Amino acid sequence: GWVAPAADSGRNYATGERTTDTSMVIMSDFEALVAQPAADAIAAHNPFGGPLVVAQDAFTGYRWYDVLARVDDLRFRVLQSDREFVVSATLDAPSEAEDGWVDAITMVATVSHAGASIEVSTAADVAFAPDEWTCNSVDQTSIFVRRGSSRTALDV
Repeated sequence: GWVAPAADSGRNYATGERTTDTSMVIMSDFEALVAQPAADAIAAHNPFGGPLVVAQDAFTGYRWYDVLARVDDLRFRVLQSDREFVVSATLDAPSEAEDGWVDAITMVATVSHAGASIEVSTAADVAFAPDEWTCNSVDQTSIFVRRGSSRTALDV
C-alpha cells in the first residue's frame, strides 16, 4: 500500500500494508510537498476507486501490473477570495496570493488507464506550493489552509 513520503527522506521506508485488491491504483512517486496533503485528502475521501499502491518498476512488463490504473499527476486548485490558482510540486503560487486561509482547496489528479486519462478530484484542507526556485525551503514554502478546517498548526 502507498504511504506518502516525508520531506525528510531518512524517514521514508516501506510501511504500507500488502494489497491484493484487483482494483488497486498505482501511485507515482510524488514529492512530499504534494504527497502529504494528498494523503490527508485521500484519507477523507478516496476518489480513485481502489486502494493506492507504491509504483514498482521491477513489475513493469507483467500484464497484471501494466493494466493497473496509475496516478500520473497531483495538483491542488486553490480558491482565495476572487482568485483561483493551481499549485503543485513544480507550480508555485502567484505573487499576489497570500499564505494562510483560503476559501477552498481541491486536490486534482490525472489518472491513466487502458490508454485513456481522466481527472478525479476531492476536497482538501491543506496545500503547499514551492518557492519560485522550487527549492522547497521551509521558510519559502507557501502554505494554504481551507477556512473552516479543523486542522491545527501542528497537523499542518
